[in-house]
Amino acid sequence: GNFWIVPGSHLHDSIERPADGQGQPAGAVPVLAKPGTVTELVAHPGYAPDPDLPLPDQLPPERRQAEVDMLSSSAFRGWLDDAGLALISFASLHYVAA
Repeated sequence: GNFWIVPGSHLHDSIERPADGQGQPAGAVPVLAKPGTVTELVAHPGYAPDPDLPLPDQLPPERRQAEVDMLSSSAFRGWLDDAGLALISFASLHYVAA
């Protein structure tokens, strides 16, 4: 796949990786996209609770800060580069009428 996701991983503080350091964590699924297509990776880091979300779906403040730290890290930018992924804004998208 272009990259892998672990469904439900946002509910835990860590992901158990394979002992040999190779491969993907248990439950990981590939995200397959054709070249030139857009795949949206959604993250909503922030510091304030979201009044529109039920309490079980809200992250505690320390988890929100961890998301901000990860998304703004050089390691994350390096991963994007290594995977051949680019961050763009919605304004950069070119829509094609079907």
